[in-house]
Amino acid sequence: RNMHKNPIKIGFTPIFFCATCNFPGMIVNFVNELSEPIGNQLEPNNFGIVEVQVEKPVFLERFIDIPPLGRFVMEVSRTVCGIGVIQQLNPPTSHNNLTSKTTK
Repeated sequence: RNMHKNPIKIGFTPIFFCATCNFPGMIVNFVNELSEPIGNQLEPNNFGIVEVQVEKPVFLERFIDIPPLGRFVMEVSRTVCGIGVIQQLNPPTSHNNLTSKTTK
């Protein structure tokens, strides 16, 4: 869910807080918007499924497997801009990046 006052666009890089770790992650794709048709941004107060790419490997769990570890909060300048659950995890690529699809 986008709780930010501005639309979230591809390339947006907030800090993700998931369980006991925090890490930067970049929005690389909007898979689906659940409240309205999606374009290249997620409007404020809308829900959607986005693909996130992290800068370094991070151990994460899907919400369906372990609910307490599958939730996250996104922050920018110490302000919450989004919340969600992890739906799918992709294995690390050869560049040591982990791409995860998340619900925002």
